[in-house]
Amino acid sequence: MEASFFHKYAKYNILLFFLIILAVSLYIMFSFISAIIAAAIVAYVFYPMFKVLNKRIKSKAICAGIMILTVTLIIIIPLFFVFNVLFIEAANFYQGIGDIDLAPLSNFMSNLFDNGINVEVYVRDIASSGFSFLMKTLSDFFLSLPQKILMLFITIFSMYYFFKDGDKVLGLLKGFFPLHRARAKVFLDEFNKIINATIYGVFVSAVIQGILGTFGLIIFDVSSPIVWGSIMVLAAMIPIVGTWLIWFPAAIFKLLNGDLFNGFGLLIYGILIVSTIDNFVKPKLISGKAKIHPLLIVLGVFGGLKVFGIIGILIGPLFLSMMLLLYKFYVKKLK
Repeated sequence: MEASFFHKYAKYNILLFFLIILAVSLYIMFSFISAIIAAAIVAYVFYPMFKVLNKRIKSKAICAGIMILTVTLIIIIPLFFVFNVLFIEAANFYQGIGDIDLAPLSNFMSNLFDNGINVEVYVRDIASSGFSFLMKTLSDFFLSLPQKILMLFITIFSMYYFFKDGDKVLGLLKGFFPLHRARAKVFLDEFNKIINATIYGVFVSAVIQGILGTFGLIIFDVSSPIVWGSIMVLAAMIPIVGTWLIWFPAAIFKLLNGDLFNGFGLLIYGILIVSTIDNFVKPKLISGKAKIHPLLIVLGVFGGLKVFGIIGILIGPLFLSMMLLLYKFYVKKLK
């Protein structure tokens, strides 16, 4: 009786066993999920370069090693120096905030609102809180340095195999979506559009705007340009907000302090270069007509930051856009 019962439901036992193994496997990998996803995204971006290299060098292992070295030189090392300068500059900015003459801005705000707003007190409080947050962040960073080194190792190690076994990974993913050839092509085309729109249309274009904005802040003598330029990158990713949130107040502050050359110069540079470059960059970077809804970008950026950390700026919008694609494809039967 018992034997026949287990025999009858044997196929469900196998399914249950599979689900348990899958759950445990995901739990094991959960701590490194952001590193694995980051590796997959970077490998996807540089995979065309890998394919070109693989035509000249037949060994995929050697090509993957060369690509790891290339990515390290192009992304990881520059990022290390940028974050190093960013922390130093931020510390100097918060410590030197007391030397900034805020009287013109305070008088302007008081005359504008006619309620005696003391801007100086607010700015000092914000600066003090910001400096405390910076020191805590720096302390947490050094305390978690062994973990971050491990995450970097996992990222590079995963990236190597994404390059080396990219075709196998793609075949495995296709196995999860057993579709007719025509529908599979439609799905992959839409998937590529979303990847391009997220990585190039949102992230890369924001970085370009941030870099151009940083150059403008340096040219027109704005203090701590790396700090404000980094904030510009995040602002550029948010619809409606944009980089003007940084360069416009900086220009006004210059004008209020009587620095007409740098103030007007930054205004003109911000309007003609920083704010308009997006209209030229995105059409060149995005292939096809892919668009990501502004709400998905906002929720993705801030939700991704909360869940995955800094890499979540990229992962968040990407995942939400992929969720929308799956909904359209399977629920609405995308054609």
